[in-house]
Amino acid sequence: MKTMMFYLPENRRIGNRRALNEGVRDIARHGFESILLQIRDTAFQMDDPPVIRSVELVTREAHRLGLKLVLGFVTTNCRPWSTSFFKRHPEEGDFYARRAEGEIRAGRLTASTPCAGSINSDDIVRVAAAFRSTTRGIVRLRSFAATFTAERQTWLDDTTDWHCAPENTVRVTGTVRGQADGPVVLYVTFRVSEPDYESPRVSRYLDRLLEKYRHIPLDGVAWDEPGFHGVSSVGGWNRYKVSVPFLRRFQKENGYDLCDRLPWLDEDQGAESRRVRHDYFRSLNQALFDAQSRFVAKSRRLFGKDLFSGIHHTWAGEACVNDVFVGCSDYFELARNLSGGFTDGAFSFEKSMCYTLRLAVSIGKHHPAGVGYSNSWDYDPTAVKLAHFTRLMAIWKLGWIGHAYGQSPGGGPGYPLNETWPAMGEAARRVQLAGQFLGAARERVRLAIYHSW
Repeated sequence: MKTMMFYLPENRRIGNRRALNEGVRDIARHGFESILLQIRDTAFQMDDPPVIRSVELVTREAHRLGLKLVLGFVTTNCRPWSTSFFKRHPEEGDFYARRAEGEIRAGRLTASTPCAGSINSDDIVRVAAAFRSTTRGIVRLRSFAATFTAERQTWLDDTTDWHCAPENTVRVTGTVRGQADGPVVLYVTFRVSEPDYESPRVSRYLDRLLEKYRHIPLDGVAWDEPGFHGVSSVGGWNRYKVSVPFLRRFQKENGYDLCDRLPWLDEDQGAESRRVRHDYFRSLNQALFDAQSRFVAKSRRLFGKDLFSGIHHTWAGEACVNDVFVGCSDYFELARNLSGGFTDGAFSFEKSMCYTLRLAVSIGKHHPAGVGYSNSWDYDPTAVKLAHFTRLMAIWKLGWIGHAYGQSPGGGPGYPLNETWPAMGEAARRVQLAGQFLGAARERVRLAIYHSW
């Protein structure tokens, strides 16, 4: 499958055979070999009967036209990610802790922490741990008990930048019993709209969800952007996973309570800090790898051992803050669960786009399948951008996952209602023909990018 198009059916298409098939036929006319079907930004969930019926209809029409059908799973349209699930099972959700520095004066606590994400004050649920610096070093306050409230102050740092995010400062105030006056470091815990993949309940749910589709002859599955809400809700550096299932896993793997050592993740305490950081990020990446491995294994038991598996990890693909802090940065290891090397990129950011294309080449080169894919899109695509980047994909032998046919609020054009849709057929053929021409040829360029942080 060298070329694939995202298909995101609008509400009006769900359950409507004619409307669904119109989209499939339009994608086929533009030369794409496969469809990545996702149900998102709709009033429906993945386990709703109209959605399952729609997947069946699209798969049937795609196969009739000679196209492959890959079913995408996205966190925002699965029950465990819904508000009602978290109300019933609060400890199954994902929780991240951030450092908040403050002081205690006469039993009164004040502290604050910057937060670049979309956190609300009522998302702060507890204090994971509290610490003080003493002559004996950093000491955890075992008897720390506080009654607190939190408020958020928000501003935009650049109103001219469409990509700017709100800068938040979360202030924590309250009362503390039994503690002397002086500075204090808290790790306040935020709830995010993401499940903890270590949760057995979440794992069982995903198994049952896949079972609902077992009668449909899918050609592939794609778990899109695992960890995304951990990124978008608690943005910036220095956020640490402290959900209950993950903490249990961490202690079992490493032999100590992560909450006892949280400051070592932020402060340089020599060899001990290096050990804690190594243990933490290893466990974080391995937890996601294991969850995705279970998901893919279950899918292949249901749909066949040769089932295609994608897509990219989180939304950055640049080993940056977003991917590191949700356990998605070990791209080469994580790709073992996939059918090649996958990255994501937007045409408007040329340097980033070129970087992620080369990263896809590299991951693919070291993958048993020997192939890489770019899931690329743009907020404001032009024919020039489309031609430029698909030529790069072609000469670097990458597969292309175009984005997106249907509705895509906040994430690229909604084809066919964009001026570049007529040019998509030529772009798809360019990628396909170059791949056929180059065949098994391997480039001789050797390139390494080192992230010094």
